[in-house]
Order: sequence, then structure tokens, then C-alpha cells
Amino acid sequence: MSDMSGKVALITGASSGIGRATALAFARKGAGVVLAARREDELGPGGGDRGSRRKATYLRTDVSVAADVEAMVDHAIQTYGRLDFAVNNAGIEGELHGITDYPEAVWDRVMAVNL
Repeated sequence: MSDMSGKVALITGASSGIGRATALAFARKGAGVVLAARREDELGPGGGDRGSRRKATYLRTDVSVAADVEAMVDHAIQTYGRLDFAVNNAGIEGELHGITDYPEAVWDRVMAVNL
């Protein structure tokens, strides 16, 4: 990635793993970063801004809830005045069941988050 000064990235699933690493990579290149995840305690104040040139902000977000997604985008625009990148990284695994025994509610939750 080249210099991203003045750009803004929003990363879902940013509390751990690929999402956190992606947020740190954007921040280190100078982008403003919005960290979004369900586990707010793992985002924390400035949770992804170590080694960055711009401050990261965070917002507890469940991507399966439309109001949360709208609030996440609004937060990015209100905080930074723009949104240049969205890394839709949030995802969950379902429970392990045989296909004929898979609970519909579990399937619906996995689809709502992952899609």
C-alpha cells in the first residue's frame, strides 16, 4: 500500500485477526481508521492506532443489524468527513451439525453476518 494520508478506511471484524491486521496496515500508512466489531472491549480506545500516524476510532457494530451498519458509516463520515475504503471482513462460523439437522436460526445468523 502506498501513502494513504488523508484517506479513511472502515474495517469490520476489526477486533482481532485479519481485521485488526488490516486496520493496523491502513493506519501505519496514514489513513484514518474506523474499527468496527461486536466485541467492543477488544477494540477499546485507540485499539488499532499503535504505530499509526492518525488516530483510529471505534464503534461497536453488529453487521447483521441494519441500524448498526448505518451508524458505522455515519460515524466514519461524521468523524473524518469522508469514507474511501470499506473492508467488509466480519464473519462467523456456525455450529457443527449435519445438513438435515442444522438449526434454521443458526443458519440465518451466519448468513446475516457473513453476507
